[in-house]
Amino acid sequence: MEQQRLEKFTEVLREELAKVISQEIDFPKGVLATVMNVSIYSDLSWAEIFVSVIPEQESEFVMNVLNSHAYFLHQALNDKIRIRRIPRIKFFPYIGPSKQEKLEQILEEIKENSAT
Repeated sequence: MEQQRLEKFTEVLREELAKVISQEIDFPKGVLATVMNVSIYSDLSWAEIFVSVIPEQESEFVMNVLNSHAYFLHQALNDKIRIRRIPRIKFFPYIGPSKQEKLEQILEEIKENSAT
């Protein structure tokens, strides 16, 4: 699959999966799971779904719930997205940039803006 089509498919998969999770999976009160990123193998065999969880201490519980419902979610995506092959899905906790990396990025942006 060419790169541009793969990127478009990745975005559609992320959006549709986020909708299905929010509609079909019930998490305990006060737990929020957000699909942050999707990485699809080039042969479309697997998709790695990175999910951010608030509060963070519930991350392991949410990953267990999502991975136990992976087949159901795969079938729901199959009904929503018309493509020959929907990749099998596996969920992972999203680990965003650390505070140090964020600070460095902000400082770099300020430096670039002040140079112009």
